[in-house]
Amino acid sequence: EITALNVNEGDMLQKGTLVGQIDSTQLQLQKKTLENAIVSAESKIVNVEVQLAPLDEEVNKYKQEVERFKRLVASSAANKKQLDDVTSAFNAARKQREATYDTLTKSNTVILNEINGLKIQIAQIDDNIKKSLIYAPMDGMVLTKYANAFEFAQMGKPLFKMADISTLILRAYVAGDILTQVK
Repeated sequence: EITALNVNEGDMLQKGTLVGQIDSTQLQLQKKTLENAIVSAESKIVNVEVQLAPLDEEVNKYKQEVERFKRLVASSAANKKQLDDVTSAFNAARKQREATYDTLTKSNTVILNEINGLKIQIAQIDDNIKKSLIYAPMDGMVLTKYANAFEFAQMGKPLFKMADISTLILRAYVAGDILTQVK
């Protein structure tokens, strides 16, 4: 639907002058929906460092324990089995941290890709909104107006006709007896 068409026959327009608009309400609503989806997706992004902090502490604790038990085994104050148990716990904590890191970063990557897709859709909608604005295609005069505001526009159907009147060619057929009177 044409929401505005501010041209009249005989108006002189410059190329690029905004003269009207096609209804873009549905496009604006789609854009708002996508913007809300981006906000929702952004809220799902996790802070990897914060999530890994407890696991990092556990890994460091087991690393210190391994070093302590190595010293105890060297001084024969602990047996090799105890060192093996602590080393095993250290390796398990480290692997759990790596697995958690991989899971969180992949999850964030999926969310960021989703956000990028939504931003592309918004750019497409912005392009369509921009295309809903009606501009004068050239410098010249409006010769005929084919549509009015609040009528439905159809693809390929012109809304108005313009002509460049800066140079005109006049063709006139004149009878021979009148030719002497033409100046």
